[in-house]
Amino acid sequence: MKTISKIVSIATLFMTVIPAMAALAEYGEPQNPANGIWIQQVGEIEPQDPTGATLYYTKYEYDKSGDRVKSISYTYNGAGFLLMKPSDRKTLCYESDGVAGADGIVHHPDGKHLLVAGQGKTVYMVKKETPAGGKCLTKSAGLVNPGASKGIWHLMTDYNQKLLWGANIPGELFRFSTDVVKDAANNGFSNGYRVTLVADPLKHKNDTTLATIIWDDYGRAYFTRSGYMGGGCEGVSYCTAARRKEKRADAYFGILTDTVKTLVTAKNQGTIGGAIGDSVITSLTKKVLIDSLEGAHGGTYDKYSGTIFLFGGARIVQIAPYTDQGVFDPKVVATIDLRDYFFNDNGFSGQNKTGGVDGWRLDQGTTDGLGHLFVASNTGHMIFVDFAGNSQKRIDNNVLVHVQWIDAYLDDLAPLVGAGADLIKGTVGKVDVVSSSSTARSSSSMVVRSSSSARSSSSAKSSSSVSSSSTNPSSSGSEPTSSSSADPKSSSSADPKSSSSVDPNSSSSNDPESSSSV
Repeated sequence: MKTISKIVSIATLFMTVIPAMAALAEYGEPQNPANGIWIQQVGEIEPQDPTGATLYYTKYEYDKSGDRVKSISYTYNGAGFLLMKPSDRKTLCYESDGVAGADGIVHHPDGKHLLVAGQGKTVYMVKKETPAGGKCLTKSAGLVNPGASKGIWHLMTDYNQKLLWGANIPGELFRFSTDVVKDAANNGFSNGYRVTLVADPLKHKNDTTLATIIWDDYGRAYFTRSGYMGGGCEGVSYCTAARRKEKRADAYFGILTDTVKTLVTAKNQGTIGGAIGDSVITSLTKKVLIDSLEGAHGGTYDKYSGTIFLFGGARIVQIAPYTDQGVFDPKVVATIDLRDYFFNDNGFSGQNKTGGVDGWRLDQGTTDGLGHLFVASNTGHMIFVDFAGNSQKRIDNNVLVHVQWIDAYLDDLAPLVGAGADLIKGTVGKVDVVSSSSTARSSSSMVVRSSSSARSSSSAKSSSSVSSSSTNPSSSGSEPTSSSSADPKSSSSADPKSSSSVDPNSSSSNDPESSSSV
């Protein structure tokens, strides 16, 4: 198969060239073709169809203009050239629109709105397209009986598109309705209700918080737990080996088990939400799977590889949820450490970087279902990874990593595919790129790629094509009283030693219409 050797001509595309900064490991010096752009290629990459989309993102603080929610379009020519121009950034929401804070971001099921965590006890529903002179804010939702919670920073939507989940970083868990049918009177978005998190009885026994929930194709709900540094440590002189170990110890990855549902009655409706006669999730139990893990902050599931990607500190971590001799035992199969691929905290000197952030601080990311990954760093950089050339669909070899300054105070990204993505219009498209130096088409000309045009049968498919088993955050993928859902001890779970990915057509895949989904 044709491959593309290490790219050296890309520097000719830019007017400004400054010396590359040496990587700290065996990868060699990354290319630095322009201020704020670094490129590292390990092995060879495989040529692919060009793709493009619009990335929606938030800023955890704002510049003088008060910008909070923004977008930027990109095109990737499939041969190592990513075009993502900061001059093409668009501001969707300003603080003057009534959006007082912005952090977590997902697409609303109606396809017209985004849901944005307000860095407090409010979540905003904002328009993707605002008429001239109008305000982006459609409505706000608050927390019912928040107790001691400081509010919502991260947002997650499950595959059935009927529930939004929110948490601090880390913090208590809240459940919001995004059911566009049952909650039509509220624009398909209503207030959040507390869901009790029960600590793992064996590890971190007093911790009832989490940061992010991630669903796989088997209906299992995983979680990350860490503070905003994601288990990382910032500052070369400050971060001794002992301090790095201490920071890692506060970050871990696990699975949610023992789903408890409660019947909604007239007496308890004001406390637990939902419609009278329905059953709503009121409690989940945490089980720690991988402890002391730098990177366990943001996360997403990737249909293309059948693996989970975590983001935090300086690391992108790839985890395969598979079984080992009948025991459910997820493993870290690959890691990208930006300190090794590019430079450590001292390397930001003289470069564009968000003030007050002293080192790599990866937050949230998304895949496109085609072997590409985007991750936002609070330093203001977007990290793009092309791993489509890796035969095992991992990020440990035959990868291209592109780091680019995008915006100060860069925070979270809305998903491109899967849970929390725009499942009505689609977000990832196939575009025509004549050459790496040509001008990319606007997002309005993008054509959504069908599953038949993907490079292999394991590429992402529409969530409407998954099968009919239920989706739940329990360790078996089911409610405690149910036996019909995916069993994590099943031999059908993904094996990180295998080059094949999780099959989205498996009979144990989740049903996006299942009312028992988390």
